[in-house]
Amino acid sequence: SPIYDSPNDDMGYDIRNYRKIMKEFGTMADFNRLLDELHKNGMRIVLDGVFNHSGLGFAPFVYAREKGTQSAFYDWFFFDDVEQCGYRTFGHEAYMPKLNLRNRDCAAYFLKVGEYWLTQCGIDGWRLDVSPEVWPDFWRQYHTMMKHANPDSLMIAECWDDSREWLTQGDMFDSTMH
Repeated sequence: SPIYDSPNDDMGYDIRNYRKIMKEFGTMADFNRLLDELHKNGMRIVLDGVFNHSGLGFAPFVYAREKGTQSAFYDWFFFDDVEQCGYRTFGHEAYMPKLNLRNRDCAAYFLKVGEYWLTQCGIDGWRLDVSPEVWPDFWRQYHTMMKHANPDSLMIAECWDDSREWLTQGDMFDSTMH
């Protein structure tokens, strides 16, 4: 499960802040101590990256809803009539608005989030949520960022279908899981 700030303690997939740990999991200092102990003992840590959707409290979504097309974040999401709530979601759940990672600024933001946890925090990899629902070119960019930040990092796709397309070219994921 994700460890980021979310109003939902049960699952945490409706993220408000991708650089802050949910208070129920402790502080960043606690996380750093955990990482140090794991690494000291030859273990590695892979975080759950949720870059297909955010939560209602995610600041760019809040601004996009408030300001509409006047917001610089409007195109980070899919505002249309596909869903009853007026924007596309994950799993038809209004509390998880779908991200538009074809938008350069949105993609750049999430590339920086991934890089932050790899370089500033010292994680060893990412398990990336619902990978088939994300624009494949974003995953190629993410793979490049990861291997530049830490050549030994591991990039795992959560893929419920045939995952060969995610692995055969070597420019996206290192592995998949169901």
